[in-house]
Amino acid sequence: MGCVIEGKYCRLDYSHFPELHNRAGQLQEYFDIKYPRILELAQLSFRQRINISMKKDPNLDAASWDDNIKFNPDRVHVADKGFLIHEGTHVAQNFRQCSEWLMQAMAEYVRLKLGWDNPECLYDFRSSMICRSSGLHEQPSYWVWADFYKWLTERYTNKGDLLVDFTAALKKDPPDNEEGFLIEAFGKPSCQLWMEYVGVRLG
Repeated sequence: MGCVIEGKYCRLDYSHFPELHNRAGQLQEYFDIKYPRILELAQLSFRQRINISMKKDPNLDAASWDDNIKFNPDRVHVADKGFLIHEGTHVAQNFRQCSEWLMQAMAEYVRLKLGWDNPECLYDFRSSMICRSSGLHEQPSYWVWADFYKWLTERYTNKGDLLVDFTAALKKDPPDNEEGFLIEAFGKPSCQLWMEYVGVRLG
């Protein structure tokens, strides 16, 4: 009732933006399609519906905690629905604390795997990979890491889906960091895996 849409996997509150009823409906339908696929990839069970809310916060793009996702529609590209995959991945995995880059990149990996809906958001990764492989102090974007993880899954097909291994790593106490996760999953340090990846992508 009011400015709330009740879906199967989420409850979307757009009371701060009542004029965005159509966009809210599209996002709710999108989330209800994608969230069960996130759970399937990670081999996780559905716990409860996720609370999604639109907020008028000038400092907010999108964020998640526990079973909640909030975002500012003025700061998220209107064509970008995939941010809900990113935040939904955090929520599905219960946002356990680990390496920030590993956590964020894995969420982007899931987004990439389930469909990148806004081509304008894609990052030209060639310059970023060259910087990293040259030892320059520039971290690749989350999208570059997402492509790296996607390549790992395709390159080492015997591993199945990388998200399952990552979810298992999060359940450890303390959770694996990025290096520990990659060594356990692939038997090689990140620098060696990265150079293999760069050689393929820039070859």
